[in-house]
Amino acid sequence: MRNSNRYIPVLLLAAFAFALAGCPATSKVTLAPGGAYTDPVIFQADKSIDQAIVAMDGFVAWQSANATFLAQWPEIAVLAKSISTNEGQWVRDAYAARDAYIAAADAYKAAGANADGTAKTAAQTKLDGLVAALVSVTTNVAAFRTAHAGAQ
Repeated sequence: MRNSNRYIPVLLLAAFAFALAGCPATSKVTLAPGGAYTDPVIFQADKSIDQAIVAMDGFVAWQSANATFLAQWPEIAVLAKSISTNEGQWVRDAYAARDAYIAAADAYKAAGANADGTAKTAAQTKLDGLVAALVSVTTNVAAFRTAHAGAQ
């Protein structure tokens, strides 16, 4: 019976995530005509970051409110602690990736005006920032998975 119960936290977390994903009230980001967003990629990035923050904060609060019951699944507490510890950096990395995309898109658009290649170099510099942010996110995920290989 213990083996079938080990999937309960995963199912609860999945239900929580699906509930948040389908809830438009979790995001204040809109793509209204004439609004702040003219690029749907930036709109989706901001919306995703906003929803990720709500999901992470909600998960940590849920774990804290149910810590006694959830103690039988210590990996949940480990995940909540990791989220609490790393959330700020993860959000900064997400915003850095979004900002690098914006800068790269702007440089790419400007590259058409310069035949001497200077704008292309600027675009490459901006893309390097985006790659650095993505490498940071990937490194954080890999480090967590390595540190908690037994909890998977």
